[in-house]
This record gives sequence, structure tokens and C-alpha cells, in this order.
Amino acid sequence: DRMLQMVNNIADGILITGPDYRIRFMNATMVRDFGDGTGHTCYGHLQKAAAPCRGDCRLTEVINDKRIHRWLCPVRDGRVYEVIAAPYIDADETACQISIFRDVSPRQPA
Repeated sequence: DRMLQMVNNIADGILITGPDYRIRFMNATMVRDFGDGTGHTCYGHLQKAAAPCRGDCRLTEVINDKRIHRWLCPVRDGRVYEVIAAPYIDADETACQISIFRDVSPRQPA
């Protein structure tokens, strides 16, 4: 599918998360950076946490107020991602969140 090929060639990560915090889709960049977590909770897979991220998570806000949100998301290995998330209706009519993850970690001198 042409659209899937384009999404997988984007340098930023793309993640679709359901209202139950389960990962519904990860593009190739997200899989490369985090491993395939489709079907797992986003907090469990991305943060190795037992519960949703406190303070950082905007999933319910994005889904409920149907607006785009932007925030910084530090992950356990020290990387920092700028996340831009928007509401998204999946093929099964479930209100979800689609997020773009851009690595904005401080660069170390070569």
C-alpha cells in the first residue's frame, strides 16, 4: 500500500494509540527505536511503566477535547521526544490518538 510505504519512510515516529492505551500502529521508525509494541500499552512498551505516565500523558485530553496537543516526552534511556498528537478515528470507528514522535535529545559532540 502506497500510504503505508510513505508513513514507514518518514524519519519521525508515528504511533496510533487507542483509548485503552493500547498501541494500534507503529511506523518503521517507532519499531526501530522502541521495538514492535503493537497490542501492548504505550506506557508499558515505551516507558516500561505499570501505569499511564503521570503528568506527561495527554491521551484522554486529545481524544476528549478533539484538539492537537504538543509536549516533551522523556523516555527511560535519556532520549527526549517532542510529541505532537491529534485525535484520530480508526477504521473500527474508535476514537484514538495519532502521534508524531521527533527525537529532540541533546546532541553529543562527535
